[in-house]
Amino acid sequence: MIAIFKKNKKSLGQLKNKLFPVVIAISVLIVSVTMIVANFRLNQRKEQLLERFEYLKKEIEIAEQKNEELTQQGIQGAQEDFIEKEARERLNLQKPGEKVVVVLPPENAVEKQEQKNWWKKILEFFKF
Repeated sequence: MIAIFKKNKKSLGQLKNKLFPVVIAISVLIVSVTMIVANFRLNQRKEQLLERFEYLKKEIEIAEQKNEELTQQGIQGAQEDFIEKEARERLNLQKPGEKVVVVLPPENAVEKQEQKNWWKKILEFFKF
């Protein structure tokens, strides 16, 4: 009986010795395939991002050109508008066919009326 047990023990050890390299090889193969697939996906994503980067770069260039054009137009327009506004306000100039109208606010009439109304509301609240 002891001889049979030793014989089985040796055969299990030999089986482990033969099976160990196979398990290692399969593990290495699985890890390698996983890394290759991950690398492939990363490269695809990198290409997509590079294409998007180039597209956005062009969009930025176009937007900067538009911004520059609008800024130049705005400066020119603002200068013309500013000059016209100052001429109308300070010098009372007018275009042909226009009439200048000046509306003056009433002198403190609004403030006095608001105070009376406020006091009236208080007196009405207390019923005096």
